[in-house]
Amino acid sequence: MPITNSHNRGFLTPRLYFVAVLGVLHIMAFLGTYFVGQYREQQLQGAATAGGLYVEGFLAPHAHEFFATQNLSADSKTKLAQLLDRQSVSEHFKVLKIWDATGKFIISTDSTIKDEDEDTEDIARALQGETIVEMYTDVEEHPNSSIKPPYLEIHAPILDLTNSKIIAIGELYQDATGFLRERAIAESSIWTTLAGFSALGLVGLMLLISWQRKTLMQHLDEVSAIAQQNQLLKEEAVRTLIDASSSNEELLNQIGAELHDGPIQMLSLMLLMGGTANAAATTADGMTSNDIGNRVISELRAISTGLSLPEIADLTLPDALLMAVSRHEIFTGQKVETDFDKLPDIMDQALKICCFRFVQERLTNSFKHAGGARQRVSGDAENNTLTLIVQDSGGVAAMAKPAPAALGITGGTGFAGLRRRLKVFGGGLVFTCQPGGTTSLTATIPLPKLVTSGCGDDRLAGPSVHQGALGHL
Repeated sequence: MPITNSHNRGFLTPRLYFVAVLGVLHIMAFLGTYFVGQYREQQLQGAATAGGLYVEGFLAPHAHEFFATQNLSADSKTKLAQLLDRQSVSEHFKVLKIWDATGKFIISTDSTIKDEDEDTEDIARALQGETIVEMYTDVEEHPNSSIKPPYLEIHAPILDLTNSKIIAIGELYQDATGFLRERAIAESSIWTTLAGFSALGLVGLMLLISWQRKTLMQHLDEVSAIAQQNQLLKEEAVRTLIDASSSNEELLNQIGAELHDGPIQMLSLMLLMGGTANAAATTADGMTSNDIGNRVISELRAISTGLSLPEIADLTLPDALLMAVSRHEIFTGQKVETDFDKLPDIMDQALKICCFRFVQERLTNSFKHAGGARQRVSGDAENNTLTLIVQDSGGVAAMAKPAPAALGITGGTGFAGLRRRLKVFGGGLVFTCQPGGTTSLTATIPLPKLVTSGCGDDRLAGPSVHQGALGHL
């Protein structure tokens, strides 16, 4: 079963995109708020520094006069009033005030401002040497003010020139229109820059998500394909097991038939003749009970030998195939051409039995159906693939020709049995019939990499992969 589904494929991308957009927006909001706050703080500090310089330049001389005489002359008051008449000053400052070191009101250019309207906390902080800047943008924040907002209220300490002791407090009311305009421009630039970088980052993140999603989907498809392939292999293994069981059943039935029709029938004949007590009795064919017993032993030996093929245990693959060809020549009296020079000296028992049965079965069928005309067996091993070919030129016309019963040629398991044998080793069969009448059956079996042993014979590298298949043969 596939491990992905349409729900995951259909909703994975929108959900990731939504999370990515939400994350980028949160980051942009955090960074924008942080940079705007930092800018506003730096702007107020700059205004405080500038206000302190203005207090030192405009108000400090008059404060020094008051500190020295405890009185402010009419000339000083006139100069303060005239100071605000200058265009360069009036464009920025609207009201100027001075407080003494005790927090008592001394003078103001705005006669409507009373001392009780002042924030005593700001005066106290200024007396500690701190420059305070406050901005008012609403009339309700300072209803008794004679100027309209927005404006900055700046309190700065004035120091004695001889000992740097605070002798007075200067207060300025500065127009904040330009101040706010600069702030709006700076903050707009901050948000625009962040939005641009966020958009670029979001596009990059989207591309990354798309690429990772594509990679993930490819990986999931590969895993799903592997899972489906494993399922097919599992089903194939089950079918192979069923075929092997069927083949075993056929083999057992054939063995049972061979035993029943041969040795058992002869043993029954011996019993009818009286067993060993009447050893001199003979059948109509002139066979004695001893002859029948010897025949039973011969047939049992032939059956057991045909099942296990012990005689090829110590033979190489070419020698084992030559034995199969030699037996066929003895049974049929016909010559078979061979070419095994390119075959490796494989010693794997299960593989040798499979190849032996292939050659034996094909030669037998070729003799039965095509008269065994110009039979040829060849083999080679290239690119780690073992190839065996059995050919004849009997043509289609001779396929119905029966094999002589006296030669002992009996039916085998046919193409189905050969395919099952080769399938155990990962091999297969190909049958071809050329227009001239030549037919051939080709078996191919993949082989592991071959190595040469110290004794000069070639063996399969590593543990034999065919040993577990012997039980299916």
